[in-house]
Amino acid sequence: MHEALFAAGLVPPYVLVGLSLGGPFVRVFTVRYPSEVRALVLVDPAHERFFERVQRDPPELGRLWTDVNRAWAAQMPTARHIVVPGSGHKIQVDQPAFVAKIIRNVVERAQTGDSRPPRP
Repeated sequence: MHEALFAAGLVPPYVLVGLSLGGPFVRVFTVRYPSEVRALVLVDPAHERFFERVQRDPPELGRLWTDVNRAWAAQMPTARHIVVPGSGHKIQVDQPAFVAKIIRNVVERAQTGDSRPPRP
């Protein structure tokens, strides 16, 4: 991903958006290149160890997915975990305007140096 951004002529710092399995990719990128990432937007992201945990507790998949993401967001002072009524894992299809609004909000805050969590 780092090479692709460079080849595309995009200059850091970046605001990265990770959807589902894209979540771990943008989180790893952020750990490897912290000075190049201004902000992350994680849209119903998979947690790196989620599938390992599901094998021990398969009937409660939805609750576990939400709990893992809520706990992960709680560890970051500038993160906010938002559950959007009327949407599922394909929130970008169910609520595209909401997702776009959050991304725009994060980009605007990144441009001004505002590190507060996005408002829904």
